[in-house]
Amino acid sequence: METGLFLGVLAWLASMFSWWHMPTWAKRWSLNHFVITDMVMAGLTYYTMAQFSKSIASMVATVVAGMLMNFTMMALGTNMMREYLGLENPVHVPLRTRINNRIGRK
Repeated sequence: METGLFLGVLAWLASMFSWWHMPTWAKRWSLNHFVITDMVMAGLTYYTMAQFSKSIASMVATVVAGMLMNFTMMALGTNMMREYLGLENPVHVPLRTRINNRIGRK
């Protein structure tokens, strides 16, 4: 049990370090679709853990890492954290305004 908790925390830390180095558009997408991100991360974690641990520890690690990732994505998805990280959501900005901002027109 303790091994699974430890492996789960390590897997969560590794996924968060990987997330911080992703491009901004990928971070924004993952925050907008955190359930899909959580499912993909849980699948990758289970696959990775099952490669070196054939016991219940790999399942416990997957559950712990998945829960921590889900809580982290929900916390990072708040408007305050988006502004802090510089990941404001451009979905609510009209397309014409985004195009004009990109080419430098007002």
